Amino acid sequence: LGQKEIKDRKKKASEYTQGDDRLKVSRRFVLGRSSSTQWLKKKVKLRSVSAAKKKMLKKKIISMAFFFFYVAAHAREETADSLLREVFDEGGYAPADSTYNWTQALHRVHATMRQSLAFYRSSGAEKALLVALKERRHAVWIVDGTLYVDRDFLGSMKNEMHLKTMYAALANAKRLGDDDHGSQHVGAGVSVYAYERSANGGHHCNESLPFLVIAKKTYDAACGVMIPNPYFENPYEKWRHDFEDFLALGKRKDWAKRNPRVFWRGRVRGHPNSTCDSDAGNFARLSASALTLRYPRLFDVRPTKCSLRGNSECDATFQVNSYEKRAAGDKCSGVRGTFVDHEKFADFRYLLDLPGSTSGSYSRNLNHLWLLGAVVMIWKGPLLDDDGGGTQWYSPALQDGHTHLLVTRDSAPKFAEALSLQSSSSSSAEKNSSAASFRRYLVANARDVAMRFLCPDCIIRFFMAVLHGIRTQMPELFDLLNAPPGHDIAERRKDLLYHKGQCKKLNLVQVVGDSGGGKYWKVATKPLTFSACDFLDRGSARWLPREAVAHHKN
Repeated sequence: LGQKEIKDRKKKASEYTQGDDRLKVSRRFVLGRSSSTQWLKKKVKLRSVSAAKKKMLKKKIISMAFFFFYVAAHAREETADSLLREVFDEGGYAPADSTYNWTQALHRVHATMRQSLAFYRSSGAEKALLVALKERRHAVWIVDGTLYVDRDFLGSMKNEMHLKTMYAALANAKRLGDDDHGSQHVGAGVSVYAYERSANGGHHCNESLPFLVIAKKTYDAACGVMIPNPYFENPYEKWRHDFEDFLALGKRKDWAKRNPRVFWRGRVRGHPNSTCDSDAGNFARLSASALTLRYPRLFDVRPTKCSLRGNSECDATFQVNSYEKRAAGDKCSGVRGTFVDHEKFADFRYLLDLPGSTSGSYSRNLNHLWLLGAVVMIWKGPLLDDDGGGTQWYSPALQDGHTHLLVTRDSAPKFAEALSLQSSSSSSAEKNSSAASFRRYLVANARDVAMRFLCPDCIIRFFMAVLHGIRTQMPELFDLLNAPPGHDIAERRKDLLYHKGQCKKLNLVQVVGDSGGGKYWKVATKPLTFSACDFLDRGSARWLPREAVAHHKN
């Protein structure tokens, strides 16, 4: 190279290395690839960026990155909060920022139970006994702490699972302090009630004999006293393990690593000749599944099986839209999903409860959702109760916006969008946003629902409260069943049993265990060795007239 060209290249190298501290130009780029490159490297010393300038540059880059990250997070936070405000304003309430009043919640549950019992007349003892003898497929007798039912009561899964729960209640009554009631504790003497396995409330609205029901689809119109659903079985066995395992799993799962979509799995099934009212639960499941088609980023709501009815007579009632029609096509093939164990539910941040497929009442799926450390959403739709599906015994303790979110076809996407926006950022601004605080509030209260109402002791204590309530509401029936032979009341009982009633048709068996072999829900029984009439007419040696009981309590 000539001397002039060498000077030009040295000047060019100086301009690149001095003019912009952010650039670090290579010698090969500045000096080219001539045969004199090695010689020039010895003669030309390129000035590198100083360490101090490098440090200053790094700080500038980091500060700019944080600035843009903050702006983006703040914008997402404002969007999430505005969406939440929009949804809550439509519902007429605002996100809560205080502690939920669980004392009042428990009071509402027991007040509802007492209100249901008040339907039954305290003075109809003789008629109540006749109804119990007639309704042998529903009647459950408790004699000195032991369960007795007619053989016709057995064979139904829900009936026998109920017996498992009641068997556990009588076995644990003393441990839970029930023995303090003396001769009036739940297992003492003879008592009777009727059990209705339907999820829509009592079909036998007879004001003489209390009917215990597992749910009500329309609370104000249905009779019966609500009790825990039978799927808890003996709550000290499988449910105890599920309760403890799922509770620990929900606490252990990292929120940031959970899937941000709304999740549900179940079945959609139509029933031949069913009405729109009885298909309300199936439509709710289809409608929610259609949101997966419309908003796949927000929803993972899929039926594992789908067999909808072929006619469209209810389309106008349910206001079926184009997405729901697409979802229903070819047996829901476009949205169908695979079965998922409850353990995997904890991989999601938002869990949806949909009404039952049989009649649109409660779904047993909800038993587990409270435990999994997620926000619980309950669906509300056409022909469903104001609070979603069927009302259960602890439903009076729940409150929309505090223990769960009540969502519809229109509001569910707004909630999912707002909550997913605020959950996608890990900045401190997001963690302190009103949306994030609201989400933590809902998760904590959902867990409290499980801890206060679904624990094994909680379930058994409520059964005991119901049995005490029956005795308090129906004192004359208790006297009629327990007066010893020779007493005037006992003579009336004998006449009802042997002459006016249907006692001779009873085929009573004793429940001797909560595991009968074969199917998991079977109970163990053994027949009576003498007639049901003689058995029910023996009275109780522990019976005291009400005046004596009142004196004893005083």
